[in-house]
Amino acid sequence: MLGLMFIVGIGSLLLLVALAMWAAKRISLKAGQSAATAQRWKYGVLAAVLLAIFWDWLPTWIAYEYYSRQAGLTVFKTLEQWKVENPGVAEGLEAYRDYTRDRRGDVVRLPNGRLRYPLNARFASDNWREYVFLSVQVWTFEVVDQKTNEVLARYIDVSSGPRGAPGGEGWWKVWTVHGSSGFGHGDSKLSAYREQARIIGEKR
Repeated sequence: MLGLMFIVGIGSLLLLVALAMWAAKRISLKAGQSAATAQRWKYGVLAAVLLAIFWDWLPTWIAYEYYSRQAGLTVFKTLEQWKVENPGVAEGLEAYRDYTRDRRGDVVRLPNGRLRYPLNARFASDNWREYVFLSVQVWTFEVVDQKTNEVLARYIDVSSGPRGAPGGEGWWKVWTVHGSSGFGHGDSKLSAYREQARIIGEKR
């Protein structure tokens, strides 16, 4: 049903644009202007409609490219380095296991929209999202030492455009979609780092 409504809406818009272009040319000719001028008025109407609809395409793309420069994984400290700086601590850390409904790993809501997922008594995985320009979003994922608030690793992902189900705000602006969904948990290297931090106290 939604697809049919979309098709009808697009069809109606195209019809209105065609009528407006025809009317602009007709009015121009009736005003005694040349055929070339009338043609310019006709396509001027088309350009105005396109600009009104797609005005955010170029600025969104530019902003996405700009913020994408900071995307990627940065490891500030390896877990081996952390263990050297904190002798004997890792051995006493018990991994929180969400698949056993371990409530110690329940999400904690931090200020400024940040979400924290405790991995064990010392490490946690934080993530949050920021709208930096129009629909351009910067997603940040970190592995942090909860005791010192030190960031050990950070992954940044950049995306833009609507990501929700059809019918949501601006869902039809497919020309503004760039990058990944942003709803994941970083790349595979960060996922591996996070898992190693979670089970750092287990004997292998």
